[in-house]
Amino acid sequence: MEIYLDTEFTDFAVDSALISIGFVSVDGKEFYAELNDTYCEDKCSDFVIENVLPILNGKAVEISWNDLAPKLKTWIESFDEPATLWADGIEFDWAWVIEIFSNSECGWPGNMARGCNSTGNLAADEQQERYYRAYEDFWLENQARGAVQHHALWDARCILYAHQQAVGAQG
Repeated sequence: MEIYLDTEFTDFAVDSALISIGFVSVDGKEFYAELNDTYCEDKCSDFVIENVLPILNGKAVEISWNDLAPKLKTWIESFDEPATLWADGIEFDWAWVIEIFSNSECGWPGNMARGCNSTGNLAADEQQERYYRAYEDFWLENQARGAVQHHALWDARCILYAHQQAVGAQG
């Protein structure tokens, strides 16, 4: 099962903290969580304060760091096939997945590879062009549904859509 992910975090600093994480599978299943015990606003960059914190969903999706790994592991293992992750910023997003499962007593999901694919690794220039066009189209087409950039779940949905358009379209 291909699963696309995105994360939002406090800053690009070494001591950054995870704020939210979103996953969308190609069959439409979703996992989204906002951490309620990992960060404080005074450690957030100005960009995050202005663009990420105001669009968080709040209480209904909040979770503690200790509860995140077991819930995410259960969600990933709910797929009856191997899970393959995709991200557009694997140097950040994948690093958070490693952090989540490496420091958890629940361990790594049994059906998930210990690696992540980059949606930026497209085979041809025309695929890259289709990706960027689809990326922009997604936001325009979904604005009325509440789509907003820098929200981890909406970003994961966009990444999935753009990548499928890039590799699935016949040029």
